[in-house]
Amino acid sequence: AQRRATLLVSEQGVGTSRQLQQSRTIAESKELSAKVRSFFGMQPDTSQPTQLDSTLQGLLIAPVQRIPRYILLIKELQKWTDDETSDHAGLERALKALLSQADHINTSKKASDDLYAVLQIQNRIVGLPCPLVMPSRSFIQELSSLVVIGWPHNTDKESHQVFVFNNLLVLAQLTSTGERNADGSSRGKCEYMAMMETGPWTTFSQSKLFVTVHMEEVTWAFFYDTEEEVGTFTRVVKSAVAAA
Repeated sequence: AQRRATLLVSEQGVGTSRQLQQSRTIAESKELSAKVRSFFGMQPDTSQPTQLDSTLQGLLIAPVQRIPRYILLIKELQKWTDDETSDHAGLERALKALLSQADHINTSKKASDDLYAVLQIQNRIVGLPCPLVMPSRSFIQELSSLVVIGWPHNTDKESHQVFVFNNLLVLAQLTSTGERNADGSSRGKCEYMAMMETGPWTTFSQSKLFVTVHMEEVTWAFFYDTEEEVGTFTRVVKSAVAAA
């Protein structure tokens, strides 16, 4: 019994030594953080400058930033672990859990970014009859156009900023403090003029220098100087409707 215990201790020692050597090898990987290298007694990597972010935002994002590092660490551990061992199966489960969590974080971040973009537009437009922010809404693009509201009964063209969302079109005009950029977008405040909900029921009719967007009893016509501009506007609005 004593000899068996001695052999068992010896085997465990060999196994532990092998695992430590494997872990040290993994710690030498440039992808791993300095904390992991320090844990295994390795020299810190001085090839990359380090920056201590002690702000609240930096502290809050730190746990999220560790997840990709954990994924790298487990993948490296898998390379040094036999497929038939229980350790490999445990690593596989851990990897799946981390990948699932990373997907969830990415999805949540995109939803948060979408809401923030809509909120920024909402804060810029003066006189909105209702809030623009809602969980299912995302901002696609801002364009400028000569617009006729109530086409074809009305033919008066007015310059508007067109805010394209995945389920909504909002028309606004620049105020005295607003400025239009070269790409058709704008900065500063705009005054609300009209909005149109869009979806599968929205119809389009494209002509040479204008395109109409129709929903129920409302039709808007968007005029441009070139066919290329008309095509760009149509593609943006149609893709936004398709993404709803």
